[in-house]
Amino acid sequence: MRSCAADDDELLGSALSSNLRSQNGPRLLKQKATNGLPPSVPADLTGPGALHASLLNHFPHGVLIVDAKGKILYANPRSRAFFPVSGGFQAGLEAVAALACEAIKNRGRHTLQLTLPASRDKASSSPRVCQIIASPFAAAPMTSAWVIVRDITETLRQEKMREGFVEVAGEELTSPLSVIHGYVETLRGGRFKGPGAISLAVCLKAIEKHARRMMRLNDELAAVSARRSPRPRPGDEVFAVRTRVEAALRDLAGLIDKRQPVITLSFPADGGLLYGDPSRWEHVFRQIIENALQANEATGLHLQISGAWNPRECILCVADNGIGIPADEIGLVFESFFRCQNRPPPENGGCGLGLALVKQSVEAHDGRIAASSEPGRRTAFTMRVPLAHGLKG
Repeated sequence: MRSCAADDDELLGSALSSNLRSQNGPRLLKQKATNGLPPSVPADLTGPGALHASLLNHFPHGVLIVDAKGKILYANPRSRAFFPVSGGFQAGLEAVAALACEAIKNRGRHTLQLTLPASRDKASSSPRVCQIIASPFAAAPMTSAWVIVRDITETLRQEKMREGFVEVAGEELTSPLSVIHGYVETLRGGRFKGPGAISLAVCLKAIEKHARRMMRLNDELAAVSARRSPRPRPGDEVFAVRTRVEAALRDLAGLIDKRQPVITLSFPADGGLLYGDPSRWEHVFRQIIENALQANEATGLHLQISGAWNPRECILCVADNGIGIPADEIGLVFESFFRCQNRPPPENGGCGLGLALVKQSVEAHDGRIAASSEPGRRTAFTMRVPLAHGLKG
């Protein structure tokens, strides 16, 4: 079965070939090259090649035409983002030209995965991984090949996250299932009877604990699916944010008793009023607080939960003085299935979906959330929510 991407490549190849054969093609290819790359299709192009010219100029991937000698005859605007004039991109262009020559020589499609420096039109300073596809023209006025350059950095990152999730989910399910099976065998064999034997109550409590662990994993997956699917807006109401924080703390009473943190709440006298879905905000605070408690096993943890209101927005913050989040991971904490490497395995499951759901809930209220961290000193999750808006849906 052919992929959609392969079909798109063939359509693009046909468009390029048609443009080359058009009356305007030779005029295009004879233009003077600038900045190391030939010019894009002229904006005033008219005639049979005009539609194809517009397609190439607005195509989301880089498109180049290379002759049999490795000379780049054409590069669309997107290509210039991949291969700007300066910044160590010459080696990338040479690899593209070499791949095109190989495709022309062998009369077949060739592919290459290439790592390029960060794009000049993106804020990220990380290198990009690109897929380069080269194929000779079936018919053209000269021996040449078309080349497509796709940025697949995000695709590879998502694939890595999915693979990590499968591994984590497998681990999270295997452990409780093994424990439950062991206790079931104990009950079946009647080994809870007699002096010194494990009690029936202990067996049932352990089975319940680990069943809940599996249910939590299932709930997180279901929540992700529900957040991504259209659904009716929940009933919004005006509520005091502090009451939702207190409800979250009650739910976490067992873990709080175990960790013994110092918890400080700072809210206006009325508790801080907000219009929205109180249950989702309770989940937001419960998730962020639970993450802090789970991550910091040592004593001395101080949690500060605050809310400040101004005429336009409320600013909610959950901060702690714990182990923090490494600088190279701070930008990934809201991604689905991501788990910080310095976190101990949680007792009750969790597969890296919690903060992704938190972000979705905040954004459903037209808000935004940001994380900052100085490991060992202060880690904060700050949410800004406009007061004049309700939920998006």
